[in-house]
Amino acid sequence: MPFEVDYSQRTSFPLLDEGEHDAVIHSMKLTQGPQANYLRTRFSIKGDELNRQAWMNISLADGALWRITKMARDLGLASRKRTYASRDEFEQEVIKMFTGRDCTITVENEKFEGVVRNRVANVGAPAAG
Repeated sequence: MPFEVDYSQRTSFPLLDEGEHDAVIHSMKLTQGPQANYLRTRFSIKGDELNRQAWMNISLADGALWRITKMARDLGLASRKRTYASRDEFEQEVIKMFTGRDCTITVENEKFEGVVRNRVANVGAPAAG
């Protein structure tokens, strides 16, 4: 069966508008970085006709755990101190805790290597309603 692709058509998705968007934390992939592991986090934008997504890398370095702590508090997932048997257990628990959760993301535009792209600047509680 023939399969046709028209490469002259759209070469990219239009950027999301800057500001807040209702989203779902679609996936978190544990990735090894040069200094520490990080989570490649993918958000699906709710109600978007183009099924656009946004991404954010979240460092798991000791000095950057404030972001995970803030996200957990803002999403109502954790509010107390917790001890894990290992760093690996902590990393796996974070992935389970956040994946599939509704949230609101704040999108900003940034220029990277001459190209304007979206950047997730903040992850907060889902919109009420």
